[in-house]
Amino acid sequence: MTSATVRAESPLDRFIGTTLTGALIVFGLATCLPILLTIDIGLGNRVLFRGALDPTPSVDLIVRHWGFMIFGIGVLMIAAAFQPWLRFATLVFAAAEKILLVAMVIAGLGQPWGRAYLTPGILDGIIVVYCILYFISSHGRPSRWAPVPTG
Repeated sequence: MTSATVRAESPLDRFIGTTLTGALIVFGLATCLPILLTIDIGLGNRVLFRGALDPTPSVDLIVRHWGFMIFGIGVLMIAAAFQPWLRFATLVFAAAEKILLVAMVIAGLGQPWGRAYLTPGILDGIIVVYCILYFISSHGRPSRWAPVPTG
């Protein structure tokens, strides 16, 4: 390939290339916060939802499980900061989960408890925007970082 056929890196590609590792770590750490619900549902409720959850015994199990599952996505995001092969699949799943949460937060804003979910909704919205930028950039294309077969 000659230098004439190499495409110049776009501002978006430079932005994602410069910020990706740090963003995955920061966003991953923020996404890990629901582990608080698994460890101590009361503490997680106060920290994440301003005490708006009504953790009855019938929902306690599922809320704790959800906290652990979201924690797992955060761990994957942090791992993806250091393992490029993990990025695409992790960010597809993380973006899908976060788009759903943002949609549910928007739908629930009219409810008495709706504002309690605003902070996680805004944070996930920011992560969704970053994920979309990642997918638009050349960094979000699996062929860019897939191993090239030898021989």
